[in-house]
Amino acid sequence: MKIIGVTGGIASGKSTVTAYLRKQNIPVFDADASAHDAVRLGSPCLAKIHEIFGDEILMKTGELDRKALATLVFSNKEALKKLENIIHGYVWAKAQEFIAAQKKEKIIVLDVPLLIECGWYTSVDAVWLIKISEEEQIKRAIKRNNITEGEVRARIKAQMPFSEKQKYATTILDNSGSISSLEKQVSVALRTI
Repeated sequence: MKIIGVTGGIASGKSTVTAYLRKQNIPVFDADASAHDAVRLGSPCLAKIHEIFGDEILMKTGELDRKALATLVFSNKEALKKLENIIHGYVWAKAQEFIAAQKKEKIIVLDVPLLIECGWYTSVDAVWLIKISEEEQIKRAIKRNNITEGEVRARIKAQMPFSEKQKYATTILDNSGSISSLEKQVSVALRTI
């Protein structure tokens, strides 16, 4: 089995790439979905986050106030590190379960925004990095996430720069064009696996 790690910054096009891969019947692990599951109401991760960051990161229902937490951690690297330390272990355990369940597949994909930062790139056979201009990234993130330009810039600043990430990539997918152009690049990259 070959494992492809798909990564890139906020709003770079990871979902577009993985949607195309799913259409090719390739199993995809979604780290963001797993991270959302990690902080569901009543979860041990949410209890730990509440313990560290206090009541201001909870809604009245007891659920995580994602916007409040994002505002806090994307302006404070130490707070972001604490949050990542809580969530990454849970997500990696889920990724390992996914990999174990796919033993009969020829190719599987791990969609992990922080694949390189977490060091998980060492556990995959190929690292596909999605390239997009920062201005396009900002436009897409504002539209998709309903956040301000300042919030997007804070998230981009908190992430490893593309220039550093590309040192780890085996394939760079350029998402500056159309969806069909991106899908063609994915199709070509698949043939090399």
